[in-house]
Amino acid sequence: MADVAAVSDFRFLYRQTEGVIDRATWARASVGPVAVALALTAVAWAIAPDTPRDLATQAFIDPTMIAIHVYYIAYAFALMLCAVAEYFVSAKRFADRGKPGGFRRLRAVHAAARRARIGFSRDRKARCRDG
Repeated sequence: MADVAAVSDFRFLYRQTEGVIDRATWARASVGPVAVALALTAVAWAIAPDTPRDLATQAFIDPTMIAIHVYYIAYAFALMLCAVAEYFVSAKRFADRGKPGGFRRLRAVHAAARRARIGFSRDRKARCRDG
């Protein structure tokens, strides 16, 4: 019976956007994806080559380099999964705080960028006309 509860909690926290969670639940649920991402990043930094490969002295196809690049592919996939899990947890927290979710916040960012771009283009046109 405990397994069913754990599966439903996992599904609710990391795979559904509906619902709300409190601050403590958000903090506990964020620890897992962040810890996994940090651990995988530490491994990626540890195995990163520090010098360029010298093909005059090293084999062109090196099993260690293949293993490193396979790890990087798995690392990228795992980071995406951690980001999605963190998004679902944070979406519930934003809903609990009454903040807008989804892409509604991007409208303000788009409007600000547009104003900055228009302002820049007007300044540039003025400089071109004057100079």
